[in-house]
Amino acid sequence: MKLKLIFENGLLDPMQIIGFPHLVISGIDELSLLNPNSQTKRFSIIVFKHNIPTTGNDFIDRLNSSLNPDIYFFEIHNKKADENTSFDDFVKNAILTYLGHGGILL
Repeated sequence: MKLKLIFENGLLDPMQIIGFPHLVISGIDELSLLNPNSQTKRFSIIVFKHNIPTTGNDFIDRLNSSLNPDIYFFEIHNKKADENTSFDDFVKNAILTYLGHGGILL
């Protein structure tokens, strides 16, 4: 449900993540212990790369067709939020402040 709200509100776009409009995501975790305040939420998502078009570069194509998923980390921020803000309301007024590739999961 959280991931759906994040995508529906335009905070994440598959093109931002893998440069291709289709993602297979197996999970999302809010990293609550890493949230510095009530206005910031941090997450990890696990992404499988499937059916990504070839680039013509054998090395890149082998990486893109890896069977192992990638982990990405992202942060959203809502300057109007407080500790009583519901997740739905938090996401509606949030912006993406960080998106990074964490690596390949083995």
